Amino acid sequence: MRYERLRFLIKMAIRRPWPRPYRFCLLPDRRGCLRVRITPRDRQGAATVELRPNSGDSLIFAQVFFDAAYDLTPLARWPEIETLARAAPQPLLLDLGANVGFAALALHWQFPRARILAVEPEPHNFAQLCRNVAGIEAIVPVQAAVAAADGWVQLVNAGRKSSDFRTVPASSQPGAAIPASSIETLWRRAGLRPDYGTPLLVKMDVEGAERDLFFPGCPWLERTPLLIVEPHDWLLPHQSLSHGLLAALTARGGDVVVRGEHLICWQPALASQLAPAQRTAA
Repeated sequence: MRYERLRFLIKMAIRRPWPRPYRFCLLPDRRGCLRVRITPRDRQGAATVELRPNSGDSLIFAQVFFDAAYDLTPLARWPEIETLARAAPQPLLLDLGANVGFAALALHWQFPRARILAVEPEPHNFAQLCRNVAGIEAIVPVQAAVAAADGWVQLVNAGRKSSDFRTVPASSQPGAAIPASSIETLWRRAGLRPDYGTPLLVKMDVEGAERDLFFPGCPWLERTPLLIVEPHDWLLPHQSLSHGLLAALTARGGDVVVRGEHLICWQPALASQLAPAQRTAA
């Protein structure tokens, strides 16, 4: 989506607000960036975000706030999800592939008590992420890639947009390496208490790295009731990127809802097991 096209759509949304979870206010541009004030309609909170020209920011903004890609409230399971979130002393959400923070904001407004680790490896995206979520203590930016094990990776731009970066092993491409953390390491970094040490939700948009993160019986998935993942077989064909994901989901059972580009996976049996322990911990 072009930069000026998004500006036009935001103006239309302000003049003729149609049913969607967010309200918008255009602010004067700064540093050549489009600035927008976002307010959720039915929840407390607000944020001012910047969209960079000649980047993928406009497309992601439209996906998150126009299409409401991460709005879980229409789901039939939403009452159960909300009940579990309220029962936890402090639920944890992992936003893996946070880009510039739009999804983290949308999730924060739905789960205001949750601590969100917004994990993004690309330096320019990470700097913009920090600006967009500044002042929101519940969202903790972490500059790292996610991997099956701790180590080092390098970034490769699979397309032309700022959202198209993917990771490769550090030894296979020239350039500076960046740290990679496993999901278990990210849990420890969040400082979770052992008596309820499990996230409520993992959101994953990692440009193909999901191939290495899923396998039947993987510990983090067996303790995560809610998963939102964007498969990337379209980006890297003939590599079976979703094979591990589908096998792991089949092994654990539960509901899978296809919504836009995402699979939303809910494990009600796991949620019912976690809720009593979380209430006890509280």
